[in-house]
Amino acid sequence: MVDPFRSRLLFAVADSKGRGVSVRRLAERLKEPPRKIRYHLEVLAGQGLVGVAGHGKRRGVVENYYRAEVVPAIQRSEEVTPLAWRRLSLNVIRFIFDDVTSALAADREERPSRFDHHQVRVPGEVDVAGHRELEEIHLRHLREVEAALGAAEARLKRSGEPSIPVVNVLLLFEAAGRFR
Repeated sequence: MVDPFRSRLLFAVADSKGRGVSVRRLAERLKEPPRKIRYHLEVLAGQGLVGVAGHGKRRGVVENYYRAEVVPAIQRSEEVTPLAWRRLSLNVIRFIFDDVTSALAADREERPSRFDHHQVRVPGEVDVAGHRELEEIHLRHLREVEAALGAAEARLKRSGEPSIPVVNVLLLFEAAGRFR
């Protein structure tokens, strides 16, 4: 995950959920050559982060469809240098920013008007215990989001209604004394 390209690739693969995504689609989304995508998918597969979800044929060629084997939730590790951690964090923020700008740029006429974007920004100051509490909230939120997504996927399979693509983001970071 410290490698900037691999973290972007893992997030792109994770977006496909269990369905899987082809090298061709990943190359289109990330605007990178398929050869580079294949190479880095092999590395991620060797680390147990991605796997093959299935196979399909396109123009007589068999394509692998890849899925994420883990949710790419990133927590600070003592094994990662501060510089590598900053780079990884910036990469994740760029990916989130791409998601947000794409959503805001989309033609609203193509979407149901009952759905909108929801944003919350809560600055504050905490002690060490407060920071740990916020970290626990993030982990609990991740579990709740995964459960809600799983339940929604099951309902979609039963109902056959069209799906609504969403991205759920929760960030916690030290604001560098900005509020003092």
